[in-house]
Amino acid sequence: MAKRLFILLLMAIVLSACSSAEDKEKELISSYLSTKYAVTPTTTEEELAKKLAPFITEALAEEQAASHALALSINVAKKYNSPLQVASISAIPLEVSGEYRYVAKLVVDNRPVEQHGELSIKDDVITFDQHQKKK
Repeated sequence: MAKRLFILLLMAIVLSACSSAEDKEKELISSYLSTKYAVTPTTTEEELAKKLAPFITEALAEEQAASHALALSINVAKKYNSPLQVASISAIPLEVSGEYRYVAKLVVDNRPVEQHGELSIKDDVITFDQHQKKK
């Protein structure tokens, strides 16, 4: 009887640890994407890169700088001469631990825009972020 109780207790601890790790990762994703997409027409890539630095690896930061990936949201804000605002963010875990598919619902000049993508998290930082614009 005590052995069964111990096994149940151990399983509960493991499940709660997994749940809290996923919650922590989703919080990181939300903070990162909220920062990444909340821009104004006057935001620069350099300013945005500095704000995102605590959330991502140095390698990802270098990749984003080289590909001008951060310019996308800034260019949208400039095109409409309106701030880009985050309405909601959802993240769905994939089969592999630390990998997520996300949807960021944004608003610019009262127009809804959805940004879909996938990202990976390792050691509490984002190591990969690939996005694709969808309406």
